[in-house]
Amino acid sequence: MGSDAMDVSQASVLVLDSNAFTRGITLGFLRAAGVGRLADASNLEDAVGRYREIDPHALLVEWEDKGLDGLEITRSIRGGATPFDRAIPIVVTTSRASISDVEAARRIGVTEYAVKPMSARAIVSRIEQVLYRPRPFIVTDSYVGPCRRRSIDPYFMGPFRRAADPKLDPNADPIEQMMKVRLSSHVSRLAFEAKTYMAGERWRVRFVLSACTALRDVALEIGDEPAGVAAESLHHYLSVLGSDSRVDPTVVEMHIAALGQLVGLPNAETALRDQVATGLQKVVAKRLSPAQRTRAMAR
Repeated sequence: MGSDAMDVSQASVLVLDSNAFTRGITLGFLRAAGVGRLADASNLEDAVGRYREIDPHALLVEWEDKGLDGLEITRSIRGGATPFDRAIPIVVTTSRASISDVEAARRIGVTEYAVKPMSARAIVSRIEQVLYRPRPFIVTDSYVGPCRRRSIDPYFMGPFRRAADPKLDPNADPIEQMMKVRLSSHVSRLAFEAKTYMAGERWRVRFVLSACTALRDVALEIGDEPAGVAAESLHHYLSVLGSDSRVDPTVVEMHIAALGQLVGLPNAETALRDQVATGLQKVVAKRLSPAQRTRAMAR
């Protein structure tokens, strides 16, 4: 199944874990987060059956378990040796936390890596990562899996060097290109302010908010409503939490990456651009408590 960005309430996830207790905890976390459809299995044979039932958007599998080896299962899926879609996002859960273990998982084609003991937020953030920020799927003679440039810096403002990197279309309408260049400069400013803010200087939140406002105003001026919605979404999130330590860096990074995506997407891609923007709004709505949302609306 394709992994275009979506609301988690529309997503389906399959959990493969032979330990009934930990499997139940993981399912509870995902259910509480609002994941729309869940299925679980204790062995690969059952997992294949459940896969055919729900056609999941993502698979969660334990690396080391009785009768299960998450990396070997990943290798089989990526190699096309199972009924699973070989491009399905795979999140491996494990107590292994060394760099060599992470690298081993990446080489085999694991999409995300979650180290135990895991919190509800950690599991849900991995699922949101594969739903909202899918990476290109690579098929070569030596590797099959998601793009391994795992440490993508969403704040990067330099030249893109890979063929798969988003870039402005040189054949696009010149007027649209000029508008996108202008928008891109404001995204770069926001990225710079956000990176400084997330590096620990939380008092700089006012500069991030100012950059959000400027970006939103420019987006609305040039008629780019999705970009304006995305900028307003980040402004809303940070204006509620501000310098609060509960600000989730993933949410900030997600907005920066999405804004970069909107700059690269032609304006004619209306449905996709709207989907990116509304997806961000849904993420923020889920991350803020009802009380926080009420306070924000009262301002």
